[in-house]
Amino acid sequence: MKRIILLTSLAIAALAACTPAADQTAQPVPTTQASPPAQQPQTNTETAQNPNSVTISGEVVRVEDDDVIINDGTQEIRVDADDDVLRQANLAAGDQITVVGEYDNNEFDAVTITLESGETLVVDD
Repeated sequence: MKRIILLTSLAIAALAACTPAADQTAQPVPTTQASPPAQQPQTNTETAQNPNSVTISGEVVRVEDDDVIINDGTQEIRVDADDDVLRQANLAAGDQITVVGEYDNNEFDAVTITLESGETLVVDD
């Protein structure tokens, strides 16, 4: 009888050691999924199709015919844009603008100009 009690006790102890306690229940392993890189909103089809697009922001220094000179905090940049668009924008020194475009033949060609008001003008130059 002592043997049966001893074997039963050992069996219960072995079973208890193999069974996780209530607070040690198996937890699902969190998985991480790679997020796609954040993309800047595209303002028009031409910008979306051009992987060489660059966005610059700065303060208007002056407007000359179909160019606007802006200071991005590091340098002055001459931006080539359509003179009709620049007239419509009614830019003045001190205005903050954001320009999307690309460098071409040592000048920055604007595709869009976004004003402080949030209005975006498309340059058809």
